[in-house]
Amino acid sequence: METNENSNACDSSENAANEAFLVQSFYRFFHLEEERLIEVKRALETKAEQLGVGGLLIIANEGINGTIAGTNNSSSLFINFLLDNSDSSIAALSHSDKLGAWNVKEARSEDFPFRRFKIKRREEIVTSGDETIDARSSSEHLSPEEWDRMISENPDLTLLDTRNWYETEIGKFRGAIDPKLNNFQEFTDFVLKSSPPKDKPVLMYCTGGIRCEKASLQMKSLGYEKVYQLKGGILKYFEKVGRGLYEGDCLVFDKRVAVDPNLKPTGEYVFCPHCGQPGKEKITCDNCQTEAKICHRCSEKPFKSTCSKNCANQLQFKAERAKENRAKENSARTKDSLMA
Repeated sequence: METNENSNACDSSENAANEAFLVQSFYRFFHLEEERLIEVKRALETKAEQLGVGGLLIIANEGINGTIAGTNNSSSLFINFLLDNSDSSIAALSHSDKLGAWNVKEARSEDFPFRRFKIKRREEIVTSGDETIDARSSSEHLSPEEWDRMISENPDLTLLDTRNWYETEIGKFRGAIDPKLNNFQEFTDFVLKSSPPKDKPVLMYCTGGIRCEKASLQMKSLGYEKVYQLKGGILKYFEKVGRGLYEGDCLVFDKRVAVDPNLKPTGEYVFCPHCGQPGKEKITCDNCQTEAKICHRCSEKPFKSTCSKNCANQLQFKAERAKENRAKENSARTKDSLMA
């Protein structure tokens, strides 16, 4: 998911000093017609405003995927409203013709991780590019405890990270294969090119579990039968096990940027102002001398050792202007020498 923004009710400066905020991530696959989807969207927006929660939700005809945050009470009330099938405005979420299970993870943050509450309408709640996938029924899920046990008892298996390269750079399970994806649409091509053995169990994972719901079905369509996924993803693993077999931190797409195995914001990373990827390279801006952080890739690029795109543009403009002035001076000298 992406970084996002804030509502008036989310501007909880008086609460922030006194209590940690409850952050809850969730998803569910179902099928809703467009008219019912619009009703659900309006009902959730109204409830979020009433309760003063912030967050980002993605909705599509195939389901809902999101993260919200608020005080303990407001966040819990919103989730209860979401899961409660008695309210007519969102009853369609539980009365769809075929449903996947609700998947909810919890964490806490001392700072409010969203700037506002927003719902985005998309074609898919996790973009695969394959609209034929029906993720309401997917592969076998392993609890975090079952996950550790299976890895310990079956050393000859394929452990597969389905996230993008900038997520796996921050952390991953020990021994996991990193496909170095730019986006999820590349996953099937990776499987076809790398050809993991089909006679071995495949254990896959992602941040919260939702990407694996589709990735597991894609692998099954390619002839893999022993496919398992980590229920609730890395976030649920952190919640239940802690560090365990995981090495590093986990990227999240809100103001926390990354959480450690205790589900606490690391404070180490920022979203790079130039490319949007996580970064922790400390710099002094070449333009305004502000202390900042950017990603290591941008730190090696011309004009990117700056605290913002604006400073990068100003620095580039100054360099181009200086180049033009030097060219004019050289041209004038050449002209003077020819006239002498």
